[in-house]
Amino acid sequence: MTQAPAFESDQELLKLAQGLRDAFGAPAPVALSRRTVVGFRGKAKLYYYPPKDGGRFKTPLVLFPYLGISRPYIFDLRPGESFAEFLYEQGIPFYLCDWGIFGPEDRDMGMDDVIGDMIPSLIRQAVRQAGLSYEDVCRYLHWDEERIRRGIKRLLRQGVRLNALNVLKKDQKLYWAACRLHESWGNALKALTLIHI
Repeated sequence: MTQAPAFESDQELLKLAQGLRDAFGAPAPVALSRRTVVGFRGKAKLYYYPPKDGGRFKTPLVLFPYLGISRPYIFDLRPGESFAEFLYEQGIPFYLCDWGIFGPEDRDMGMDDVIGDMIPSLIRQAVRQAGLSYEDVCRYLHWDEERIRRGIKRLLRQGVRLNALNVLKKDQKLYWAACRLHESWGNALKALTLIHI
């Protein structure tokens, strides 16, 4: 079995990369959608992508590419193959984080910094820029056992059969919150000592 040649220097890697560019031509242009920088946190930038014709939805999406792996242009590839273009055409406003380029100066930054500081800060900036109240958004997003139990009891009072399809049709937020906390709708019903009707 033949092993791949080991490159002895960065110079050889650069020559190989240049050879590939020469062979395959220039890369297709990416990140062509209209966007505006609306926030920062450290090296991270927050871009806003406005929707077509003012948009169909008031509540925007906030997207975070994989940290340190993906560049934000994966959401905005060339025309006809762009998620950003799709959201624009559907009238959906969204924000996209660009983590920036990490270097040796970032070696002390950990996931606790990203999860506990950067992401909440960028979400706060997106919520504020969208004209929403961060406190209302957080209250709206908080689901716990008791809120799920109250939601299920409300559906029972309304005469809704508690199979997954009926609950999805009637209250998607309740269904997905229960699934997040219990891994499935059936597990949620069992954990809350209820049975399928």
